Amino acid sequence: SDRLLSLKGSIEITDQTGTPAYDAAGEFALFYPEWTISKNGRVVARVCRKLFAFRPTWRVSCGFGVFHIVKKILSFSESFYVEGGPYDGAEVQGRVISRNFDISHGGRTVACATGSLISLRDSYTVEVVDESKHAEIFTVCAMVTHHIVDERGILLSLLSSG
Repeated sequence: SDRLLSLKGSIEITDQTGTPAYDAAGEFALFYPEWTISKNGRVVARVCRKLFAFRPTWRVSCGFGVFHIVKKILSFSESFYVEGGPYDGAEVQGRVISRNFDISHGGRTVACATGSLISLRDSYTVEVVDESKHAEIFTVCAMVTHHIVDERGILLSLLSSG
């Protein structure tokens, strides 16, 4: 993210050549902003946290349907799983110390991400290894959700340490 603390967040997602591939923008909201993911100026997905849910849950709507990304509460790592849609049962397993994570579905790897440990802003290198039709946008939605969770953690840390 370009900003550590902001009312409106934005993320630029580039391809391997550094050319912008997707943009994600979070709008200001009283509780949880809706993030809009665009490709070439066209909205391809929306991500929004569900207001009343026992576990932190994000509703994702995109061209191949609606699904939920749910954060595992009792986990020693950044872990999420997917409910609904063609990636039902997929898992996002993160390693907090190394800032790396993997996305898997049905025993197959969908994507792998490596985060920069020392950087002024969050930076990840993501390799989508699944060649299925929706793997790339699914991975982008998972990355944006991961960013939202990470950004809230930074915000809560700043507020509690002050």
